[in-house]
Amino acid sequence: GTQADGALRSAAVEVQPWGRFRMDVTAGERSDGRPLDGAAPVTLRWVGADFDTGLGRSWYLTLSMYRERGADGRMLQSFGSLSYRF
Repeated sequence: GTQADGALRSAAVEVQPWGRFRMDVTAGERSDGRPLDGAAPVTLRWVGADFDTGLGRSWYLTLSMYRERGADGRMLQSFGSLSYRF
């Protein structure tokens, strides 16, 4: 509309190169602007990766990382878990 203008671009790729191992990567960019204010558009960029695999018959390992950069600063978030299924 006339009050807000923006664009969103993103991509994701997932592969499963070996049996129980899976990896996916995501990335994107979002820009938001307000043409009536005359301010420059604000851009936010992100990238993330997830890895998971089955270890043996009952164990499952997950690792995840997400990074974001924008006008409000930067953020890095990571997560890992090892679970047992019975």
